[in-house]
Amino acid sequence: MGEVFNIGAMSEVSINEIAHRVVCAMGKKKWKIIHTESRPGEVRNAWCTTAKSGRILGYKDGYGLDQGIRRMAEWALRRGPQRWTGEKLDLQTGRMPAPWRA
Repeated sequence: MGEVFNIGAMSEVSINEIAHRVVCAMGKKKWKIIHTESRPGEVRNAWCTTAKSGRILGYKDGYGLDQGIRRMAEWALRRGPQRWTGEKLDLQTGRMPAPWRA
């Protein structure tokens, strides 16, 4: 009881690669990926191992990254654009991208 389990992929992938895959899955290849400065305290490299969750919980990846991104994109496209709820983001900083500072 009280243990921490990582649930995720066993392979490393960059944010840039994920952004590219999301743009392609959304069918918006002309979308421009905008890079901003790192936030203060931002972790540069992070990934998880599912060895413990596999050993104790029997966890296995249910979907590959591309299948998961494709399913997320299909859901988002079905749902359509949503109105911002106005709630504040946890990491309010002056270096936050302008669209997030609504």
